[in-house]
Amino acid sequence: QGDSVEAWARRGRYEGLRQLAVAQGASLVLLAQHAEDQAETVLLQALRGGGPAGLAAMPREWSDQGVRFVRPWLDQRRAQLHAVAAHCGLPVVSDPSNADARFARSRLRMSVMPALEGAFPDAVRALGQVARQAAQAEGLAREAAASDLPGCVDAAGCLCHHAWSALPPARRRNVLRAWLQARLS
Repeated sequence: QGDSVEAWARRGRYEGLRQLAVAQGASLVLLAQHAEDQAETVLLQALRGGGPAGLAAMPREWSDQGVRFVRPWLDQRRAQLHAVAAHCGLPVVSDPSNADARFARSRLRMSVMPALEGAFPDAVRALGQVARQAAQAEGLAREAAASDLPGCVDAAGCLCHHAWSALPPARRRNVLRAWLQARLS
């Protein structure tokens, strides 16, 4: 409940790739997302009201149970990657759901992005920059929370109102978010 079909399928794909990597003795999986994918993710997150974590879009890398997932081509355009694949005789596989207008990303890809790039030719690069800046801001927020949170909780892990309320408003919100995330995960 609360999950989109897209989110459910994405988790399933990554879990399948992780299992395949483990079965093959691989510790690294390279993913083929590119600059347009990243730009679409930034726009989708913005339209959903996402903050820095959402606007950071797709992380360049993460680990899951001993397998590292890396997106090395987030700064490369789709056409560049397709040209290199064609030059090397590599097939390009396209998920048929990418053309299914029932899905938000597909609607964005088919209708919004062409219009946006027509009006703003540098949109994909600029949205990639938004993702990088938001990732940096989110990283700073996590660092600040890691520094502030220990002084705002007691030995039982309860939030201490006096210490918490002494922080500036933005840091209070940041600490509260981190404290809640730790309790809810």
